Amino acid sequence: MSKQETNDSQHTGETPEEHAPHQESENLPIGRLLRQVREKKALTIHDISQETNISSSNLTSIELGNYNELPADTFIRGQIIIYAKFLGIDGAEAARLFFEERTQHVTSREKNPFNQQRKGLSTKQLAEPAHISSATWAISLLLLIIAFLIFFSWYTGWNPFAYFPEQEPTQISTATAIAHTVKPEPGSEAEMLPDGNISEEASAPSVTEPVSETAQEGLEATDNDTAAQDSVSE
Repeated sequence: MSKQETNDSQHTGETPEEHAPHQESENLPIGRLLRQVREKKALTIHDISQETNISSSNLTSIELGNYNELPADTFIRGQIIIYAKFLGIDGAEAARLFFEERTQHVTSREKNPFNQQRKGLSTKQLAEPAHISSATWAISLLLLIIAFLIFFSWYTGWNPFAYFPEQEPTQISTATAIAHTVKPEPGSEAEMLPDGNISEEASAPSVTEPVSETAQEGLEATDNDTAAQDSVSE
């Protein structure tokens, strides 16, 4: 059936004769079979999209078997039926074969060890880059700054510690560390006068003058004379 005949049947409301997919080919996937029939009728994806109101991207995904790029099962089932009927193929059988092939494809992928490792990851996790915490960024930046300062100090001879004043050890004299408090002797306190002055006698230190030998001999002679007079009088 040519393109003109197909368009005429669509406009007149007549349904072209439908053939089962196995009558066309028993070995081809349903998507490739639809493409093969479309190309035999000299129809493009754009032509099918204009006539069936199915997006070009969905038609391409159906033909190539890109199952992950297709909408929900309900929508894609209806689109496959419409597409197959437009080409003169049994739509219900084409949809059944399509989902059967998709199930086999998913099963084979699950048996792959590599896919089993990635099974626990969601699509968002696979698409997004690894998240780095702010603490890791801060530590990395700090280490980078320290490394730069070390290199700059080594290259220029700059000493950052020169700006800090050196603290001299505090020296404390042992002589002044202990304060000796001298208590005045009893009776040596100065006598205060009524006017607040200190008396000369109290303020003057008492000095004991030594007795000379001559004065001592004179005293002894006087004592002897007194004793002699007492004996005579008796």
